[in-house]
Amino acid sequence: MKAKAGMMWCLAVALAAASVLLMVHGASAQETEFTIERALSAPYTSDLIAAPSKGRFAWVANIDGRRNLWIADPTQDGKGHVSRQVTHYADDDGQEIHSPQWAPDGSYLVYVRGSGAQGEDHPVPNPAWLPHGAQQQLWVVSAEGGEPRLLGDGQGPAICPDGKQVDYMVKGQIWTIRLDDPKASPTQVLETRGSAQSLRWSPDGMHLAFVSDRGDHSFVAVYSAASGGTVSYRPSSLCG
Repeated sequence: MKAKAGMMWCLAVALAAASVLLMVHGASAQETEFTIERALSAPYTSDLIAAPSKGRFAWVANIDGRRNLWIADPTQDGKGHVSRQVTHYADDDGQEIHSPQWAPDGSYLVYVRGSGAQGEDHPVPNPAWLPHGAQQQLWVVSAEGGEPRLLGDGQGPAICPDGKQVDYMVKGQIWTIRLDDPKASPTQVLETRGSAQSLRWSPDGMHLAFVSDRGDHSFVAVYSAASGGTVSYRPSSLCG
């Protein structure tokens, strides 16, 4: 009975909210005309991801073509969240923001800015015709805000469980960079055949799993730094 009552309460709240939205929409529709510009500039969000700690979550918001990361923090009473913008890209330049990854302690985010190239011999899409071209790059930003720091070219970040480094892909190869050293430079972890994808750390931070795409087939591979940097492969169609 309690569950049924709870469902009825949620339904009532949803109906009330819908009624308010309809009234607001009806009033605004009378005041303004529908235009293509208004339709194309409607905000939308993506890449919602919860932090491993602190009760935070983040997402990407596209508002009038300006893409930025937002964070929601839990209120002190624990009954809701307060949202805030943490990056401040001010131009409608067509550069996507995607793949945000939380630090284990929820103190910062690593994200990718820039779309993927359509093949290794093609440039990154540049819909705004930026004079210096466009790049697909990894950035890190504090959850408290501030200026993001460029880590380097790449995509598909996977933060190590200790939060001290992030591994990622550049043209199908795996690279890494320290996050606890602002002066650190990227280094290549290993060079493999095919294209590395879908990096995943083991919970203890001792192994890095990834998919090795060979075109007409693929493997699940595991890189072990503890055993001298060895890599083991198995067909991706096998389990156990």
